[in-house]
Amino acid sequence: MWSHVVLVVGERNSGKTAYIQNALARARRRGLTAAGFYSEAEWLDGVKARFHLRDVAQPGHRRLLASVDPEPGLDLRAGLYYLSSAAFQTAERVLKETGDVDLIVLDEVGPLEMRGGGFRPALRYLLRHHDGLLLLTARPKVATELRRLIEEGSL
Repeated sequence: MWSHVVLVVGERNSGKTAYIQNALARARRRGLTAAGFYSEAEWLDGVKARFHLRDVAQPGHRRLLASVDPEPGLDLRAGLYYLSSAAFQTAERVLKETGDVDLIVLDEVGPLEMRGGGFRPALRYLLRHHDGLLLLTARPKVATELRRLIEEGSL
């Protein structure tokens, strides 16, 4: 199971999402198919104030995922951010409906997933059903636990 997973680990603002975007561009130039989601930051006064969930298969589609301020539709709280459970549910549905693709990306797996929420149901499904490459991002504080869960097959 672990052999088809690439985990990109880095601190906040270290370039994990940019790495994902570059990897997607390289994969597409090689004719590979891709699906998944990455988190696109929206800056306000030098601070990442909001994150949008960008659909890799449909680049024009994005959905509000998180904000430092409470907003309609943001019904979860994790750390500094208010989050949208509907965005996570949409991502899970889309990923389960994704056909046979070469590469699936998921940016990012964090503390919420380690507690069973967020992208965790989608990630669990992908680890059991996706035969292609799975490219994940995580911060160092969850990377060791994430690796262990993937290796044990207990995610």
